[in-house]
Amino acid sequence: MPHAKKTTLDTLNLLEEAIIDLSPQGVLTEATTAWTKLRGVDPRHLNQDLSRSILSWVYPDDVTLVADVLAQLAKSAVPNQVRFRLMREDGEFVWVEARLIAHFGPDQKITSLRGVLRDVTVAHLNEQHITQLALYDGLTSLPNRLLLDDELHRAIDQARINHCKVGLGFIDLDHFKQINDAFGHQTGDELLISLSKRLKAVLPDDAILARWGGDEFIALIPNLKDSKQLKIIAESLRLAARESVSINGMETQPTISVGFAIYPDNAESGEELLSAADHTMYHAKHAGRNNACFYGDILHLKALGREHVAIQSRLSSAIQHGGLQVFYQPVVNAKTGEVVSVEALARWQDDKSGWISPELFIPMAEKVGLIQELSEQIMLIAFAKLRDWRDVGLAQKMMINISRSQLFLPSFVTQLVERLSSFRLRPSDIILEITESIALTDYSRQMRHLRQLRLAGFELAIDDFGTGYSSLSQLHEMPAQMLKVDVSFAQRLHTEDGRRVMHAIAQMAQGLQLDLVIEGVENLETARFLQGLGVNYMQGFYFSEPVPAGVAELWMRLGLQAKM
Repeated sequence: MPHAKKTTLDTLNLLEEAIIDLSPQGVLTEATTAWTKLRGVDPRHLNQDLSRSILSWVYPDDVTLVADVLAQLAKSAVPNQVRFRLMREDGEFVWVEARLIAHFGPDQKITSLRGVLRDVTVAHLNEQHITQLALYDGLTSLPNRLLLDDELHRAIDQARINHCKVGLGFIDLDHFKQINDAFGHQTGDELLISLSKRLKAVLPDDAILARWGGDEFIALIPNLKDSKQLKIIAESLRLAARESVSINGMETQPTISVGFAIYPDNAESGEELLSAADHTMYHAKHAGRNNACFYGDILHLKALGREHVAIQSRLSSAIQHGGLQVFYQPVVNAKTGEVVSVEALARWQDDKSGWISPELFIPMAEKVGLIQELSEQIMLIAFAKLRDWRDVGLAQKMMINISRSQLFLPSFVTQLVERLSSFRLRPSDIILEITESIALTDYSRQMRHLRQLRLAGFELAIDDFGTGYSSLSQLHEMPAQMLKVDVSFAQRLHTEDGRRVMHAIAQMAQGLQLDLVIEGVENLETARFLQGLGVNYMQGFYFSEPVPAGVAELWMRLGLQAKM
C-alpha cells in the first residue's frame, strides 16, 4: 500500500465517525475501525461485516427510510442525510446520523456510495426528552394543549380536503376535587393515570387523547365519516371510566361528564370547536354527571351562551327581591303509602325565559357567590310553610339541602337554630341534607360541623350517596341517620350489576343502622324490587314530582297508598 494512502487510512481510523464505502446496491465494501465501535464488534472481525448490505443492520422500522435515501442517491450527486437506528451485535441499537454522497463514472452511472456515520444517541434522546417536556403531559404522558392544538388544526385542514368531519370531546372527571381532599393528591394522580389509560384504550386508532389540565381530557376524533359513530365512542368512554378502581384499598367507580361537538356541523374553526365541546360538557355535568351530551342535540346552547349574563343578572334580582319559589317532593313509606317527609326544592320562573332548570341556576348561583342568599331565601319560605303545616296538625319533617358555603360558616349552627326558633320550630322538625362530596371536603373540619348540628338536635342525611368516595369507616364516623341514594342507582336496576349494587347498599345501611331513602323511583317495578330488599323509604316521580305547597299538603294528608 502506498505510504500516502496508509497515512490517510490511519488518520481516518482515529476519527470517532465511521467512514464507509458502499456499492451502488448498498453493500458494505470498506469501513474504518469506528464502524466496529458503532456495531459493538471486535475490530479484528471487521471483515465479517464486509460484503453485507447495510440494510441488514438497520432497525426494521427504519429500513424503508434508509432504502429510500439510497435510491435517491443513485439518481443525484447531491449529498443526503438520514438518521436511523443501527443494530449492534448485542441486539441493542444506537441512533446514527449518516451523511451520504454518490460517486458517478464518466458515463454518469453510479459507481459507489460513501458515507460518514456518527453516534447521535445521546443527542437524539435529549431531543426526545425536550419534545416530551414541551408537547406531552408530565403525569399521564398524553399530548398536552400545545400538541393538541397542532393536531386539531391538522385534522380540520384534512377534513376540508377530504370532505369529512372532526369530532372533539371534552371529558371531565366528576367529583375529582373531593377525591383529592379525601385521599390526597398522590391518590388523585394515580386515578388520573389509570383513567387516561382506560379512555385511550377505547378510542379509535387514529384518535388522540390529550390532557387539557387538572381532571379534564380532550378526545380528538379525526376523519369522522358518520356523526353517529361519536355516540358509540362517547358511551365507550363513559363505560370505561365506570370500571371499578381501587383507591386506598377501597373499590369505587369513577364517573365522567362528556361533551362532544363536530366540525363543521357545530363550529367553523378549531377554537369554536373547543368552545362548543366545553359548553356541552358543562351541560352534561349540570344534567347529573356520568353523562355524555352532544352539541347538536342541545339546540338552545348557542342562545344560552348569549343570554347567560342576562339570566345571571335576572337571577341576582330574583334572589334579592324574593322571586324564587319552593316546590316540595314527598318521601314515601312504601309499606303504608304515608308521606314521612317532604324535601324543599328551589324553583325559578323567570319573567322572560319561563321556568329555568335548577341544573342551570343552582350552579350559576354557586359560581357568582349567590348560593348562600339563595339558600337563605329557600329556608325562609320552607320554614314559614312548615309552621303553617304544624298549625293545621301535620307532623311530617322538612328536608332542607345545605350548601358547602353554609356548612363552612362558623355561625351557621347558631343562626339556623335561631331562625327555626323565630318560626316556633325545633331542630327535630328538620332533616338537613348534605351531599356526600361536600361532607368529604375538608373531612375533619366538616365532621366537627356535622357533630355540632347533630348535638343541636338536627337529623342528618347524606345526599347523592354513591357519587362521592366515602369509605365505610368514614360513613361509620359520620353522625348521620340517613342515606339518600343517588338517582343513578335506581336507573340501573334493570341490569344484574345494578341490582347487586343496590342489594349491597341496602345491607350496608342495615349494618350501619342508617335509614335508607332511594331517590329516582320512577315505576312500580322499581318500587316492588326495593321493597323486596327491605327498603321502605322512596322518593321519585312514580310517587310525585316536586309540587307546589298546596299539592304537597294534599299528599301529606291523604298519603300515596294508591301508588302501591
